Amino acid sequence: EVLWRAGAAFHHQSAFHKQRSNTDNEVKFLEEGVQFTEKALEADESCSHAHKWHAILTGASLAHKGIQDRIAGGYKFKVSCSLRAQKETISGPMNCFLFFH
Repeated sequence: EVLWRAGAAFHHQSAFHKQRSNTDNEVKFLEEGVQFTEKALEADESCSHAHKWHAILTGASLAHKGIQDRIAGGYKFKVSCSLRAQKETISGPMNCFLFFH
């Protein structure tokens, strides 16, 4: 549980840097957050919060990547959303994914 919470904290830090137009730090915090949520999923794949934050961080980090990475990341994002949806209702990130893809 600590790992997905750390991922969420990195997301909040990236949002702080995004507001200040500091793209380098924003990307750095997003990538670190993705790493923490991946570790959380390795520890407990049934944790819906870990899937939620992994989808959020993956989706946010895709804006700073190339086409090939976006395609691969989009698949990971969709998988995290669908696994989370099995546990709880998820609307925001999945709706964004369906709208933009």
